[in-house]
Amino acid sequence: MALEFKKVYPEDYSTILPLLEKFQSAFSDEQKRQLFKIHWKVSIDFCGVKIEDNGAVIAYLGLIFSERNFNGNTVVFCNLTSLVIDEKYRGQKLTHRIVQYLQSLGNFMLTAITPIPSLYKMYESNGFKCVSDYRTVFWKLPFYTAAPAVVTSNWQAMAHRLTTAELAIAQTHTAYNCKVLLFSVGEKSVLLVVKNRSGQRRKFITAKVIGYIDLLCRKIARFSLLDTIMVCPEIHYCSDYKFLMQHIAAFAAAFFKAYKAYSCFCMRKEFTDKYQPKYFLTSSFLHSRQMFYSAELGSEDYDTLYSEIFVLDM
Repeated sequence: MALEFKKVYPEDYSTILPLLEKFQSAFSDEQKRQLFKIHWKVSIDFCGVKIEDNGAVIAYLGLIFSERNFNGNTVVFCNLTSLVIDEKYRGQKLTHRIVQYLQSLGNFMLTAITPIPSLYKMYESNGFKCVSDYRTVFWKLPFYTAAPAVVTSNWQAMAHRLTTAELAIAQTHTAYNCKVLLFSVGEKSVLLVVKNRSGQRRKFITAKVIGYIDLLCRKIARFSLLDTIMVCPEIHYCSDYKFLMQHIAAFAAAFFKAYKAYSCFCMRKEFTDKYQPKYFLTSSFLHSRQMFYSAELGSEDYDTLYSEIFVLDM
């Protein structure tokens, strides 16, 4: 068995497709094609890695690259998407080897946003670290008062208040199914990127009393209060979380009024104890485990801004 590890380029779509079609996937044909495109301006020219056995593709790992600036240095982010191994070759630790091959190609910030549970140990053994599975949810409540704050998606209002880096983020996300917003209090403004996420209501609500009521309803009345599909906006990026947390009640009042939302949430790590207004928040287990690998950056630098969540409209 002569295995070869190679990069995958956009024009390789037709050679990888037969492997993808062997497995049931929630991805549409159009979504699969999106995995073979270079979506953002980046110095990397490939979109995946593969393993070949005598010319036949037997493993594939989809990648979405982007570049970010941290402290004046350019860092290449790499979001891992589809990891597929031909069933004839499973049990040979090829998942380890294809990830290790990717790690050898450059000093990337690797992110695994939707790994299946069976891959958790593999990623951990290759140096990946976990990001909290939990999100903090804040809800629309009647005691919010109109605050001297503005939430807008108007480009004329946004452009002159954004830095060059923030403007680049705003411009690169207008093509996707999300909201690029400017939140302002007085002369201070922050940029936010918000995207609707859907899931069962029980994933958004973790209060034990409500859970017990739901259990009784399911056992006695044969219906569930919490299994209903619910859509909730998620904050994927904020240029200044400290400022947002200091004015979170003002943001909630302005956001819920402008966009007719009833809740909003973001990663728990963004809510520090000092700025966490606990009186209207709940914690929620929402996603599968998210993981990252970097020799230089930490979890505070991790986000999902340039990822399959936007490219595949998840």
